[in-house]
Amino acid sequence: MAAVRKATGYAVVAALSAKNLEPVARAIRLRWPDLDIIICGDDDSARTPNIGREAAYAAAVAVGGRVALPPMETRS
Repeated sequence: MAAVRKATGYAVVAALSAKNLEPVARAIRLRWPDLDIIICGDDDSARTPNIGREAAYAAAVAVGGRVALPPMETRS
């Protein structure tokens, strides 16, 4: 999250776990109801299921937020 803060200048909150993304996003939404929430998730494309990606989208849907993921790696 330090990299996101440095790149954007936006305030950040770290959930530290895919399982904690939605509860943290909900807490942020309760505290700041008009905030534009962007969930910056991990893309665990080497895993099935892709837990980081799925948790990011679920959290965003739960709070009416958006998702940002790292670009997909090109694999040969």
